[in-house]
Amino acid sequence: MKTWLLENLEWLLALSLVLGGAVLLVCVLQWRIIRQQREALELLDIRFNTLHEHSQRELMTMGQRIIDTEKHVRRFSDRIENLEASQTGGERYGQLESLLAGKLLASEPAPESAAELQLKSLLQRGKTAE
Repeated sequence: MKTWLLENLEWLLALSLVLGGAVLLVCVLQWRIIRQQREALELLDIRFNTLHEHSQRELMTMGQRIIDTEKHVRRFSDRIENLEASQTGGERYGQLESLLAGKLLASEPAPESAAELQLKSLLQRGKTAE
């Protein structure tokens, strides 16, 4: 075995150099891949933070709009309450009765107009002609 090692020492040395070079090459390639992945991760982190800040600003804007809208609703509610308090009960219920009476009258069939009568007669003539 010793003689075989001594006879093939040059080949074994060359093989070890080739394997060492291959390992070194793989290490360099892995280092480049890891560096690229780290750069991509940093870019994604920047994008995520930007989107997070943008969404936070949108939420703050939406919240401010809701607060403003709620202020308007309160203001109109106060105006309505003031108007209701300033009117007498008879006036309020009188308006309600007139609205209801208008709806009740609207539900009753109205007399047919001349145009509606002509249209009906034309439709009936068309049916009899067929």
